[in-house]
Amino acid sequence: MKNADTALISIIIPMYKVERYIIRCLKSVVEQTYGNIEIIMIDDCGGDRSLEMGREYLDSVNVKYKYIVNEKQSGPSFSRNEGLKIAEGKYVFFLDSDDCIDKNCISILVSIMENQELEAELSFSDHSTFQSDENLCSDLKDFSVEKFKIRHGVDFVRKHGFMWGILYKMDVIRENNLRMPDSISYMEDNIWNLDYLECVDNDRIYYVKSKIYSYFLNPVSLSRPGKKEIIVQKTLDCLNYYENRFHNECGSADRHRITEMIESRRFFRNSFFNELYMIDHSIKSMKPDKYKNSTRNYIKNILRSDIGFFCKVCELTALIPFMERAAYKIKFRFFNNRSK
Repeated sequence: MKNADTALISIIIPMYKVERYIIRCLKSVVEQTYGNIEIIMIDDCGGDRSLEMGREYLDSVNVKYKYIVNEKQSGPSFSRNEGLKIAEGKYVFFLDSDDCIDKNCISILVSIMENQELEAELSFSDHSTFQSDENLCSDLKDFSVEKFKIRHGVDFVRKHGFMWGILYKMDVIRENNLRMPDSISYMEDNIWNLDYLECVDNDRIYYVKSKIYSYFLNPVSLSRPGKKEIIVQKTLDCLNYYENRFHNECGSADRHRITEMIESRRFFRNSFFNELYMIDHSIKSMKPDKYKNSTRNYIKNILRSDIGFFCKVCELTALIPFMERAAYKIKFRFFNNRSK
């Protein structure tokens, strides 16, 4: 790392059985052109030498760091939350332990956040993917930045639902006590980004149109379960998590929040049905009957449930965006009038 710059950046790196890749990851952080960085490693009890190798390397290059060892294997969400507890930076950057970043990655993202004219709330970049063990970390000097325009938070998630490759403001995280949901193990990044975007001005998001983050397609990654049935179940778990939140918060939310939640809910529902639709079919031979049957079963379950009539209407109109939004706006007015 070079001479210290103004704002401290906390880079949180959760680790689980990555002794093959951890040095490459840390080397890309150590070689950053931005100097004021604190490295936080969280060992999720992988049972290998990942943490030991990481500490030995950072000690050898005389770089300060922090580390946490979880009491038991708890997943990347829990590990990131633990890292946030001890992070002291003005901004936080999440880096997967088998990935690496361009030498100017942090410098570029910080320059956007520290630009007083932009008043940025979040900056993120394009990324490249690779599958080999080679070191693909680069040294980009020319880049372009543009405002990333969105109507709803889920528009950002569709573009970049991951936590990695994004620079977040720690003040926003602390003031709103933001944490990743550790009860689900798939698409939890999406939930985190939606929560963060709910707390900031969506007109102040900036996108670096350059690949300054390198994402490793690790064949044994926990985020990429091999069996499609597992993916479907994990997607359903995420949908159920958001459905519960939706019903708990909808009655007391304002109109803007209701609209945001409806849009987000549709994203998770579509993700689940998409995975369900693809589970037994190749691209060349799809059988839409199974998808239709799944939809019919969903409708039957709603009709048979003991929820109120109006809630059933809201659920059944969820497949029609305009009607769903209108229904929940009416519901919002009903709750407001009843509370007066």
